[in-house]
Amino acid sequence: MTCASLTAQRPRGGGDGRVSLVLRPFPGDMIRQRVEHDVDEQGTITMPGGDSTVRVNTRTMVVLRSKVDAVDSAGAVVTSQVESVTVRAPSGFPPCRQSRIASGLALQGRTLRMKVSPDGELMVLDDASGQSAATIATLAALVDRVPAALPALPVREHEKWTRHMVLAGAPGDGIDAEFTLDSLTRYGDFAWVSVKGVMRDAAVDAGASVVGWILLDRRRGWITRSRMILTMRAVTEGQTSMPPMRFVMRVEQRVGEMNDLRVRR
Repeated sequence: MTCASLTAQRPRGGGDGRVSLVLRPFPGDMIRQRVEHDVDEQGTITMPGGDSTVRVNTRTMVVLRSKVDAVDSAGAVVTSQVESVTVRAPSGFPPCRQSRIASGLALQGRTLRMKVSPDGELMVLDDASGQSAATIATLAALVDRVPAALPALPVREHEKWTRHMVLAGAPGDGIDAEFTLDSLTRYGDFAWVSVKGVMRDAAVDAGASVVGWILLDRRRGWITRSRMILTMRAVTEGQTSMPPMRFVMRVEQRVGEMNDLRVRR
């Protein structure tokens, strides 16, 4: 392909400065990514002699190789395979730590077939390999982005939009998160999008929040890098012999394409 034809394919905005932000990779594309998934959990019970707190930390790093099997107007069918897994559980009770490490290492060599819609929503397709529902759910959590993060219509730089995010384990029905097209590179090839959202439960000390950003390669129709931090707070009901427990979970996910090029804002 000539340089002239490459230039002609560069995605540019319309006359009003609006650009489309969609996930639409090309059939046959191969994408290798490093996914870092950190989970910190803390439970605190107020006792007469002082608070009692238990912390559990899990650090998982996965290298994924994904292939775009097919693309149509409804999205792309992608098959992802786990090339390698590294799991660390630096804190928590030994049985719990061992269980988390074993669960993570069990992902080695597993595959996940999914449909990714143009706005970023992920749907796991029927799996024919006999993997358990728990394994599929764990894989989906690793490769998932912010559900339906991208706007339905073209937007300008600094324009905002709101999408409703249903978060597994979060209290209530989810978060109405605000997204912003922060900036575009010179030719519009890359788009930086930020997200923030808060949902509080007025009745108890509970709620959820999300903050982060994604880097969208508009020419390839794929998210090149992302970082998301989800924080959830809840209060469990106490038993007759045990007071309520305040629970906080922080999940941070960082995704980067292997041999990723540096992209300036």
